[in-house]
Amino acid sequence: MRVRWLGSGSKGGKSLQNSEGATPTRPPHENIYNLPNILTFSRLLSAPMIGYLILQDAHTWALALFAYAGITDLVDGYIARRWGLQTVVGTVIDPMADKTLMTVLTVCLAIKGGLPGE
Repeated sequence: MRVRWLGSGSKGGKSLQNSEGATPTRPPHENIYNLPNILTFSRLLSAPMIGYLILQDAHTWALALFAYAGITDLVDGYIARRWGLQTVVGTVIDPMADKTLMTVLTVCLAIKGGLPGE
């Protein structure tokens, strides 16, 4: 199915038309400013702070912030599913926050010699 741009629409914007002649409806823009996405974004921002705290031997603060990250990971997913607040942005930044946190922790613990091995 091919989609082509038509000229200006009745409201001054451009519209799409597919090869069958039907104009597909545009999906509504989703609201990305919701509680689950804010919690996930805060978890993404906490990863470098946790790494810094580990490098500065502030293990109690690092553990507290890591616990915050774990709780928000649980809570944001629950809220998003419970109240139907899933977004495309959330499906991208949630795993990104998890991977960033694990990468930062692994690198910082390796630098400090906190990982088992030689």
